[in-house]
Amino acid sequence: MDMDGFTFYSLATSGWLAIQALPLLFTPTVLLPLFTHHEDATSDLSLYLARALALSLLSLSVTALFLSGVLPVNTRTETPVNPYASPITIITTMFHFGSAFLAYTAYADSRGTMFMLGLIGSGNLFALGMWAVMFGGDVGHISKRTGKDKRTSKFPFGDKKGRAEGLKET
Repeated sequence: MDMDGFTFYSLATSGWLAIQALPLLFTPTVLLPLFTHHEDATSDLSLYLARALALSLLSLSVTALFLSGVLPVNTRTETPVNPYASPITIITTMFHFGSAFLAYTAYADSRGTMFMLGLIGSGNLFALGMWAVMFGGDVGHISKRTGKDKRTSKFPFGDKKGRAEGLKET
């Protein structure tokens, strides 16, 4: 498996979501009192919502792995281009943006260390996701003959000087 931008981002997203989900799934009675000022914060509803959030985070994590092509869906040996890699990357990138924004507002309100860690993790994954969306699927367009980039733009003025130098070399 080659490690391109989409693959690395999908693995990082899956790992971060699993890190957030597993404590909520297995130890919600330990975590929930940390977020409130009340002694008995673990009602049946809060336990249910914590476990439902954990299951939805794990579902998003596994979905990101399947749709990005990290986990194969079929048994064919050739690896065709996955058409779902870019859409799932956009969806999870927007999720990380929302999570980072919520963590920032919670940190600005309470100055909690865990909110800052959530902001750092989700913010970094948002930046990595934006990079993967913009540049992750790019195949280099370098000329084999000259070694120059083929994607020079002619907007708005063109590259007359570079084009003239290229013609002189040949």
